[in-house]
Amino acid sequence: MKLQTQMLVGGVVLTCSLMMTPLVGEGYAGPGGSELHRHAALGQTVKVFGHIMFGRFCTALDVSINVTLVPTHGTISTRKEEVTLRDAGFGNKCVGNSFTGTVVYYKRTSPGVDHFEYTDWSSVGAMNHAVTVD
Repeated sequence: MKLQTQMLVGGVVLTCSLMMTPLVGEGYAGPGGSELHRHAALGQTVKVFGHIMFGRFCTALDVSINVTLVPTHGTISTRKEEVTLRDAGFGNKCVGNSFTGTVVYYKRTSPGVDHFEYTDWSSVGAMNHAVTVD
């Protein structure tokens, strides 16, 4: 029997040869990653994305964030919070479950359109994300 897992990212499933299933909790992320757009007023902190990854039997895995392009008009922070899987994707059995995930936040510190990039990763893989904040 060939064991495969799937990477569900905003409704797109990628087949992997690992024994785990990584999941991104919110937004769209295609095979190359995600492009996200958020709005933040001066001094405002906004939630960018909640990341969750789990093992074969809905066992939560730790997710780390690596900033690859820093913003020029704000700061990025992360928090460990509950993230609920809302998209069933291709019959995913963990839908509706909440996991402790890593949530990325952005705080605007000066006016202007901002852009930053980061990678979320765990023991089962990584995904790149590009974020524009107006």
